[in-house]
Amino acid sequence: MKMKAITTLLISGFVALSGIASANTVTLIFKGITKNTNNYQVSLDGKNYYSNTNTQSGQVTIDNLPLGRHTLKVYKLRYNSTKYNGRTKNTLVYTKVFELRQGYDMSIIVQNNGKVLFSEDQGELSGSGNTSANGMSLSAFNTLVQTVANSRSQSTRANTIQNALANSDNYFTTNQVRQLIVMVTSENSRLALVKLAHNRVTDPASFNTLIDLFKSTAYRNEFNNYMALNGGQTVGSTGQQMSDYQFNSLLQNVRGQWAQSAKAETVHEAFANNNNYFTTAQVRELVTMVTSESDRLSLVKLVYRGVVDKPNFGTLADLFTSTYYRNQFYTYAGITAPPAQTGTNTQLSAYQFNNLIQTVKNQWSQSLKGQTIHDAFANSNNYFTTAQIRQLLELITSEPDRLQLVKLAYKQTTDQANFSSLADMFTSTTYRIEFNDYVYAQGGTNTTNTTVKSPMASADFDMLVLGVRANLLQFLKVSSETNIFNNQSYYFTTAQVRELISLINSESSRLDLAKLAYKTVTDRENYSQLNDLFESQANRDAFTAYVQAYRD
Repeated sequence: MKMKAITTLLISGFVALSGIASANTVTLIFKGITKNTNNYQVSLDGKNYYSNTNTQSGQVTIDNLPLGRHTLKVYKLRYNSTKYNGRTKNTLVYTKVFELRQGYDMSIIVQNNGKVLFSEDQGELSGSGNTSANGMSLSAFNTLVQTVANSRSQSTRANTIQNALANSDNYFTTNQVRQLIVMVTSENSRLALVKLAHNRVTDPASFNTLIDLFKSTAYRNEFNNYMALNGGQTVGSTGQQMSDYQFNSLLQNVRGQWAQSAKAETVHEAFANNNNYFTTAQVRELVTMVTSESDRLSLVKLVYRGVVDKPNFGTLADLFTSTYYRNQFYTYAGITAPPAQTGTNTQLSAYQFNNLIQTVKNQWSQSLKGQTIHDAFANSNNYFTTAQIRQLLELITSEPDRLQLVKLAYKQTTDQANFSSLADMFTSTTYRIEFNDYVYAQGGTNTTNTTVKSPMASADFDMLVLGVRANLLQFLKVSSETNIFNNQSYYFTTAQVRELISLINSESSRLDLAKLAYKTVTDRENYSQLNDLFESQANRDAFTAYVQAYRD
């Protein structure tokens, strides 16, 4: 779902580009950013542009840029007010060097979650129309894309595209055909539209690249059969895997991105490139650098068409510690989930464990140490004693990372009766309580006395809400609610949490607070109902994944 959302955003970005005509013009598009969301500073070759001064039009056109390489940096603003622009140190969330090429228009789309998308299209020739030489004009094509995107049902979208392709006056590039067909989800409808489009394309030599629109082997085979019958070039099942030199360069580029969103976007761009092919081992190495399981699932779905050893693809299931995401992976890959293990689980041998310890110690950064331990715990063939888990966790300094790892390790522990003794790995009361709650939820022993958790009385809660409302500024409201949910004496119903979080405008802050509040809720079986607090599908997915992971 997430990749579909990104594709839709990218298509909507094309719509905004109808005014671009010059090859050395760049359009900067702020997508979905308002005064109540995160705002951003974009630095292009050292010149700054701010989303909070351009949200009315949603875009900035930058003319007369020289062709060649340009440096882009995106910073998250500390304060949304324009009076702070240029006066405070903001947080770098993305950086990239891109190339502006002769004859191409460039758009840079900055989304409200900090992700950055690039799109490049051939500029319109002066006076060009719907000609077989150039495909549909950019302005006419953008109008068509907008019409399709505004259609509420899939059948209406398919009919609109069908009518456009059937019109003898219309011609399209292969790239334009792709942008239209990705808005239709049914592979059966996609195949019918692709067949209809074949005689309307201006670059038939590229038409076979559309095979990656089909995940089903049956539809891919039918696409190839159609191409063969109509004099087109068929596509083999695999390509040439990326060379070691290219892959190591890509790996270094991903590692060089310090923010998770930047790492995920760099991997996404590599996987989305139809000229790139990877072994399953290469895919694993790249995806393990992305911590969000939701993002991992989107990435492995995206790269599937470019995997050269598909029989090994199922081994990537251990990238997902959450049962929810692992099952999603199995469904996508068409793999039957293995039965749960039964019988006695044998801990790692002393030799294997000492090798693992040494491998972790040899990692130069905390993030790499944590990732190495994470991979060991995520491997369903590995089992550990509580003492071994302790030795590994002692190599990690961050308590949030320790908590994530210890949750992951629970199901791989051979002596779960002793697991609660790991509570002393956390000096923070907050993390110790969350550890105890997790162990207790899994049926283990809680190291603290378990008391009945009663939600706050209505009168007291009403006073609490009034206190939050009294804060005029949003960041003060967020700070106030953070303190409330961190108070170990407070417990709430799901309905009370909803009332508090609804006072916050920013979806990212709502998500953080919803995660923080989970440990205070007395009716956790109802907590997933808070999903409707988020309009963004990405935030909905993140919320669902958090609740599911906590339950797992």
